[in-house]
Amino acid sequence: MARFAEEEIKQFITWTGKRSPYNRTAEEIKAKLQTIVDDIKLLKKEYVDIATTNSVLRHPSTSS
Repeated sequence: MARFAEEEIKQFITWTGKRSPYNRTAEEIKAKLQTIVDDIKLLKKEYVDIATTNSVLRHPSTSS
């Protein structure tokens, strides 16, 4: 979904031109979108790390 939004923003910039008054706003939205994508990646990594840690802690072979 984020990739689609980024492509839409790029297309919009192409259509309106880099010198249009809309370009600055489109670039700001693009930067915000990239921040969101980075945050989602971090959240996924944290989830996997926690899930892996909890899985290892609960695994019968690690319990005595």
